[in-house]
Amino acid sequence: MQDSSIQEKKVILIILGLLILSVFFATIKRYYPKVANSILYISANEIKPEQYFLDNEISSSLGLIDINTATNDELIELLGIGQIIANRIIAYRNSNGLFKTKEDLLNIKGIGLKKLEKILDEISLE
Repeated sequence: MQDSSIQEKKVILIILGLLILSVFFATIKRYYPKVANSILYISANEIKPEQYFLDNEISSSLGLIDINTATNDELIELLGIGQIIANRIIAYRNSNGLFKTKEDLLNIKGIGLKKLEKILDEISLE
C-alpha cells in the first residue's frame, strides 16, 4: 500500500466500508424475524359479546376452516389440498374421530410438515 496513490487508497477504503455494511445488514436480516405483510384489524363493535365464548363463530368470521366439520369442498380451498387429500382427511376423521390437534393431519398420507405449515393459519379445531 505504500506505492498506492491517495485515490487508490480511498477506493480500497470505500470497498471495505461497503463490505462491512453488507455483512452488517446480512446479519440483521438473518437474526431478526420477518415483518408481517399485513395486519388484520378488528374493531370492538365488530365482535359480538357471545363470540367471546363461541370460538367457531370467531374462527368462521376470520375465514378459518374447521377440519373437524369441513366438507370436501371446504377442504379443497386450503393451499395444497386437492380432492384426494380432502377425501383422506374426511375418511381419517370418520374412522378415528375428531382431530385433537392440528398436527394430527400428519397422520394422513400426502400431508407432511411443509404442507401442514402452509395451512396451519387457515385451519381451526372446534
